[in-house]
Amino acid sequence: MLKWISTVTIGFISVLSFAQSGQLIDKIAAVINDEIILKSEVDMQAQYYAYANNLYRVTPELWTDILQNIVSNKIMLAKAKLDSINVPSAQIEAELDQRIDYLSQRLGSESAVRDYYGKSILQIRNELRETLKKEKMIGQIKQKEFGSLSVTKQETEAFYTQYQDSMPVLPATAELYQIFIYPEPTEASKNKSLNKIKAIRDSIQAGASFEEMAKKYSEDGSADKGGELGFFKRGELVASFEEAAYKLEPGQMSDVVESEFGYHLIQMIERRGETINSRHILIRADKASLDHEAAIAKLNGWRADILSGKETFQNIASVYSKDEFARNRGFMGKISLKELNDQMSVLVDSTPEGGISEPAQIPAQNGQTGYHIVWVKKKLPEHKMNLTDDYEELSNMCLEKKRNDSFTSWLEKARKEVFVDVRMSGPEN
Repeated sequence: MLKWISTVTIGFISVLSFAQSGQLIDKIAAVINDEIILKSEVDMQAQYYAYANNLYRVTPELWTDILQNIVSNKIMLAKAKLDSINVPSAQIEAELDQRIDYLSQRLGSESAVRDYYGKSILQIRNELRETLKKEKMIGQIKQKEFGSLSVTKQETEAFYTQYQDSMPVLPATAELYQIFIYPEPTEASKNKSLNKIKAIRDSIQAGASFEEMAKKYSEDGSADKGGELGFFKRGELVASFEEAAYKLEPGQMSDVVESEFGYHLIQMIERRGETINSRHILIRADKASLDHEAAIAKLNGWRADILSGKETFQNIASVYSKDEFARNRGFMGKISLKELNDQMSVLVDSTPEGGISEPAQIPAQNGQTGYHIVWVKKKLPEHKMNLTDDYEELSNMCLEKKRNDSFTSWLEKARKEVFVDVRMSGPEN
């Protein structure tokens, strides 16, 4: 059976897909109170699930599982209506803004969205509004009924005892933490870049077009679009850039803003709630003038402080690391050694368990060169999953089973309050 929590979001895709394709209604697969489930809806969600999970085809068993999941969601929706669960309209409209922005980013522009679906943005919003409201109502029911579930140590141990014989064999892994930084420009390079962007700022203040100056001088991929970046939500932009951008009114330009990428001028184009569209001009420091030695010295200093007990790896990572793991205090995960690239594999292999590697150069996802140190907190050989080495994973598995069991029990009770008529048992009948 597919996980009960996985299908609601598929509805957003299927509604738009059918809105675009104009596929005719063929059969009613099920009726739950005043909600009708069409065979075409099940077909679409089954096809999407198969595609997303790299499955060769939609089997009758998969189709039936998808139907049952949709039925479960409709029962939750019916129960939400019976419990008078409401979703504020402002919340729905804000979410609609974000979803239209997402489609615009994926397809390139709002006009591309209109062309692709053959409908106006207003029509698309109207078609999605009710679907989104239902999603939110189901989400509130889930949170109300299952959000506070947790498992105790005793429950995890009992779960392990019950399923001990069928526990999987896990590959050799390493529990890794990382501190990653970029080398900073030399003072001479920074001053050169700062003077250049100040001159651009002065020209714009004197009447030059921000957009034209971006096309002429900006040193990133947005230059061809006049510096326009598209819509972003809070938390998706570099902190210093975001802080300055959200203070601007439409048409207003910031003063010079510094980030790890260089110096920016920012102009607000449009704001929709907590989502903004802005353009910028970026002047980078000369990459040939980056202070690599200073970056290595900084990592060596932190390494020494950690090894001496003056600081913890997690504290430094959360404050100073410049990668996506910083938000999780530097934790990269418990990673299979087979999944490590050659460079990381050599580093982990040469660092003893509990040790911290020497600073090493590493390319970042954005193409820039950086430096990192890695804490190899633990190394595990290939082993059968057990309480000693894999308690957290077992606890999560136990919690997932508890949620599924609770949901099954809740669903049986909810069925007694809701009209359920499933008319198809497979894709062909």
